[in-house]
Amino acid sequence: MELRDGVYLVIDPSLDFPTLLTKLTSALEGGLAAVQIWDHLPEGKEDQIISSVVRLCASYHVPVIMNNKWSFVVKHNLAGVHFDEIPVDIASIRTELPNSTLYGLTTNNDIECIQWAEQHRFQYISFCSMFPSSTANSCDLVKPESIHLAKQHFAGKIFVSGGITHQTISRLTSLPLNGVAVVSGIMSSDDPKTAVLTYHEQYKKL
Repeated sequence: MELRDGVYLVIDPSLDFPTLLTKLTSALEGGLAAVQIWDHLPEGKEDQIISSVVRLCASYHVPVIMNNKWSFVVKHNLAGVHFDEIPVDIASIRTELPNSTLYGLTTNNDIECIQWAEQHRFQYISFCSMFPSSTANSCDLVKPESIHLAKQHFAGKIFVSGGITHQTISRLTSLPLNGVAVVSGIMSSDDPKTAVLTYHEQYKKL
C-alpha cells in the first residue's frame, strides 16, 4: 500500500485488546496515513493482535507497519517495517521481504543517519522527539534546522513524532513535513476519530 501524507498512528499492542480495536476503529474513521504496531507485543498473543489489526486497517485501505520485528512482515502480510535504529543487516533483510515493502527509520539530529536512509532507499524517516514526551523519552529533542537539512538530503517522506499534541502542533509551522506521528494524543482520547480529524485540520494549516 502507498504511504500517504497526514496522521501516522502508533499503537501500543499491550493495551487491553477490545479497547485497542475499538479505539483503532474510531481513529481509522478519522483517516490515517498509516498504523505502526509497537514491538512490545504480549507474549502468546502476537498473531491474534497483528492479524486483527491488519484485517481492520485493510478495510480502510491503511498500511500497517511493524516496529523493528521485520520477520513479521511476510508472516502477517504487513506493508512495511519501521526501525528505531539503523539495522546492520539491511541487505540480507531486503532479500527476505517483498519488493513492495515500506521501510522507515527513526532519526534525530544526525545527518549521517538521514543520508543512510536515502542511500538505502527508505520510503520515510520519522524525527524523534520534537517535544518532551512520555512515549519518546529516550530521544533527544529535534532541532528544526535538522528537518530543513533532511529535506535537502532525503527524497522520501518526512514525519515528526514525540509530544505532538493539539497544543504543540502549531509550533511545526514552516517545517517541510509530510505528516505527524502520534501515540497518546489519539489513543488516550475518549474520541479518537475527532482527535484525528483535529490533527488533520491543524496539519493543513502548517
